[in-house]
Amino acid sequence: MDPSDLFHRLLQLHGLLLATFAYCVFVVRPLQPGWHRLVASLPAFVVFSLSPFFVKDSAVLSSGIGLTILWVANFKLLAYTGGRGALSHPGLRTPLQWGALLVLPFFPAKNNRALSEPSFKSVVLGLLVKLGVWLGLTGVLVSVELSPTARHLCYAVHFWMFVSLCLDAAMPIGRQLVAGVPLQPAMDGPYAAKSVREFWGRRYNQIVSATLLETIYKPIVEGCWVVKEAAGPSAAASAEADDASVKNGSGKGGKVRPRAPVALAGLFASFLVSGIMHEICLWFSCGCWLEGSFRMFGFFLLQPLIIVVQDSVEALAKNVVPEHLRNSFVTALLQKVVTLSLVLWSAEWFWGPMESCGADKRGLQEVDSAMRWLLGQVGAPGLLGR
Repeated sequence: MDPSDLFHRLLQLHGLLLATFAYCVFVVRPLQPGWHRLVASLPAFVVFSLSPFFVKDSAVLSSGIGLTILWVANFKLLAYTGGRGALSHPGLRTPLQWGALLVLPFFPAKNNRALSEPSFKSVVLGLLVKLGVWLGLTGVLVSVELSPTARHLCYAVHFWMFVSLCLDAAMPIGRQLVAGVPLQPAMDGPYAAKSVREFWGRRYNQIVSATLLETIYKPIVEGCWVVKEAAGPSAAASAEADDASVKNGSGKGGKVRPRAPVALAGLFASFLVSGIMHEICLWFSCGCWLEGSFRMFGFFLLQPLIIVVQDSVEALAKNVVPEHLRNSFVTALLQKVVTLSLVLWSAEWFWGPMESCGADKRGLQEVDSAMRWLLGQVGAPGLLGR
């Protein structure tokens, strides 16, 4: 895509999103949860869903906008129609704060837990480090011939950095716009997960995890779409306080632990929807071409099966392994190794579709070309020379 044409399309997209932002703030936001709010949100759903088409010729931009706007913004607004989720947070005092939380990819901290607020400087430094790792891996993947295993390991870190940058890039702005509302980091050390359940539920891509929790899992286990108490801030605060009880079945806040079949249905439905949304993002990455194997969809359907098996093994271990061994450093390390191995093993279904349609090479070449163009502008064209 010609840079001038891309810039023109991005201007058009930003203008459309700004108009949609104003519509949601002044039309959708004041309505009560339920059908009226849902119907009023339909124009915004359409705009958000069509946004990636503005940059469909770019694998990186279309997939990034697909993640942040088509998926996250749509699901935030969808949850709000039922009085749920980020947009129902009681700490959002002004229309600007509400609108910013809608269109920017950040989310209030789960369970309203107290998070240490990093300084602006440390947040920016963290983003620069992630950007450096992402760009460095791009150079390696473009210029070095790697074995399939090594390449897929690099893809895993590269994708982790890309998703983290997409979701965390707006964090410095978000902390200023919604001051007083603790924000959830997109990533929380996924390499430290001791189970696949913890990996997806508390460690990796917590923004998407939170949207699926509010739009898929909780409505299923609660048996209703509109929050019964969704009449004001107190209800929203109560809903936040009960996130852990709904997801983990702890029964906090007076909530009844969901029955196992219902919780299992919510778990499978969440991964089902995640698989569908990833296939949509893959479609944009492949140049609006259907890859067709649906292996990426299968990857996400496989995750709840792994979770169920791993949970069963853990429950059995509690009965046969002494407590002091279960809580030892060696056991914790083994759990982390097994968890990462299971995720990376099953991820072969994730990388395969990207490679078969050429989305990986297309995206890497885009980033590499952009880096070379930028370095050429600052007078260092030989820095990335092969």
